[in-house]
Amino acid sequence: MIIKDFDKIVTSSSEHKNLLPYEETLYPMAAFYSENGEPSEHFSYCRYQVNIGILPFSYLYMQKHNLSEKQYLKENGYDWENLALVTNTPNPYIRCTYEARGSAYPCGCMEYVSSSNSYALLSVEERNQKCPILAYGIGAIFIWNLDVNKIANDLELPCADEVLMNEYFKAELEKYMYSHNSRKYVLLSYKEKEQAFLLEHLAHEKELWRKSIKLQDYELLYKYTSDFVLSYLLFLEQKLQPTDCKKRYLNKDNPIYVSYPWSDSELMDKICSAFESHNIFYKRDKKDCGYRQNITKFEEEIADAKMIVAIINDKSLHSIDCMYEICKMVENGHFEDRLFPIASLPSSIKRNTEDGDVILNYWRVEYNKRVKQLQDISNNELLLQELVLCNTIVTEFPKFWKYVCRNNCLTKEALMKDECKVLIDAILNVTQNNR
Repeated sequence: MIIKDFDKIVTSSSEHKNLLPYEETLYPMAAFYSENGEPSEHFSYCRYQVNIGILPFSYLYMQKHNLSEKQYLKENGYDWENLALVTNTPNPYIRCTYEARGSAYPCGCMEYVSSSNSYALLSVEERNQKCPILAYGIGAIFIWNLDVNKIANDLELPCADEVLMNEYFKAELEKYMYSHNSRKYVLLSYKEKEQAFLLEHLAHEKELWRKSIKLQDYELLYKYTSDFVLSYLLFLEQKLQPTDCKKRYLNKDNPIYVSYPWSDSELMDKICSAFESHNIFYKRDKKDCGYRQNITKFEEEIADAKMIVAIINDKSLHSIDCMYEICKMVENGHFEDRLFPIASLPSSIKRNTEDGDVILNYWRVEYNKRVKQLQDISNNELLLQELVLCNTIVTEFPKFWKYVCRNNCLTKEALMKDECKVLIDAILNVTQNNR
C-alpha cells in the first residue's frame, strides 16, 4: 500500500476535528435506500487514498521527468481508492470507492446519496460489489482517523491509541445506557449495566472484526488496523477482569499450564489473551510462580497438569527448563492426552529420527558435562539438581520426539488465525468432556 495526500476532497475536513463523527439520527444498515432512496448513507471521506497501482508513487520521478501528477498516474496505470466512513449508523463502517471509474464520488456524490442517484437504485449486493465494505466498528473508526505523516511517509493517528479507545468506549457505553434506561432496567445498578455492556460489546466488536475480511486486500492498512483492534479487545478484557474472577472460568479446578521459552513471550501473551477471552483458567510462570517460590516445583506442577500448552521451537528444545517440563510430563504418563503442542521449528530442524537424535545427543553431552563437573566440584547442589533434570530429559526425550514426529502439531501460523480458534476449540472440547 502506498500513501498519498488526500487533497482532492475537502468536504469532510471539518468532521475530522472530532475523533468520532457520530450523527444525531442513526439508522441500521438494512434501512438505507429502502423507500425511494431514503434514508441514505452519509459519507465522511478519509484524509488519504490507497494506491493499487503497480509501481510505487514517486514525487522525485515526477520532478525528474517534469510530469504533472495526472500525467504520472496515467503513464504508470495507477488507480486510487478513496475510503469513506458511513457516519449515520449505530455500527460505523468504511466503504471503498474508486476514483478512476468516472467520478471521484461514485458511492456518495458528496456527503450523501440522493434518491435519484444510480448508486441508491442498486441492490445491497450490487452496492457492496461497487463500493465494498472494508471494516466495521472500532476498526472503521481507526481507519477514518488516520492521517498522513509526510516526513515519515506513513499513516498515524492524531492522538495516542488509548485516547481513541477511551473515546469510542465512552460513546458506545453512552449509547447503551440510553437504550437501557426504561423501567425494564430500573432495578439494575449502573455497575451491573456497565458489566452487561462490556460482555455484549466485547462479543460484538469481535464479530465486527471477523466481518472486516475485505480489509486483508490492503496488507499494510490491515496490519495497522489489526494491531489496534486487538489492543482494543484486550482493553475491554482488562475492564472485565476485576469483577468476576471467581465465577467466570470454565476450568477453575483444572487450570491449563503453559510451557515456552521466554524468547516467545509475545506469542504466549496472545495465547493467554485468547484464554481470558474464552474464560479459560491458566497458570503461567510470570504470574503464578511468585517471588522466592521454587522454580523446579512449579515446573513439576506443570508436568502434573491435565492440560499443557507447549511451544516447541529451537530455543525450547535446547532449554533445560522447557525440556524438563515436557519430559517430566512424559515420565508422569498419559502425556499424549494432556499435551497441546505448537510447533515453531526452523527449517534446520526436521521432524524425523535423525534430527531427534541430534537433539538427544545435545542433552547427553549436557548430562556428561555435569557428571564431569561434579567429579571436580563435589557436593554442589545446583549441579546435582541440573544433573537430575538432564537425566529426565535424556531418558524421556525419545518418547516425546516420537509423538512430535507422528502427530499433527499446531503451527504458529495456524495458531494465529481467528484469535487462536483451533487451539481454543481443542481445549474447550476437553474441558467440556471432563465436566
